[in-house]
Amino acid sequence: FCATNPTQEEVTAAHKQFVTDASKFNSSSLRQDRQEAAFTVSVYWNVLYDQNNPADGNIPDASITQAMRVVNSYYNNIGLYFQVVAVNRYAVPYNTLHGVTMQNDFPIKQAYRKGNSPQILNIYTVG
Repeated sequence: FCATNPTQEEVTAAHKQFVTDASKFNSSSLRQDRQEAAFTVSVYWNVLYDQNNPADGNIPDASITQAMRVVNSYYNNIGLYFQVVAVNRYAVPYNTLHGVTMQNDFPIKQAYRKGNSPQILNIYTVG
């Protein structure tokens, strides 16, 4: 969860930069075979979006896949491979999405966390 409230212009600029950076990577340039990695990190991607407006935060699977390709392009060279084992989508009230701060996010993370091993990474994206 992010403790900042970026403007729409900042979000648009960040998205454009992400698309530009992500387009530099393609499947042939990435080490896709996790057998080559010394350690595989299981990833649960938790998408929280506005129950009354699914466009508010309900990111597409293609964006998650591309983000993981970029992450793996950086970490594969040290023997780490991040594998998404599940994408969990949760429709939540608007106030839950937009009222979360770094100071009050623990109950939400605790409620939606998957897996009980410290070797599992939970990623949360919020509308």
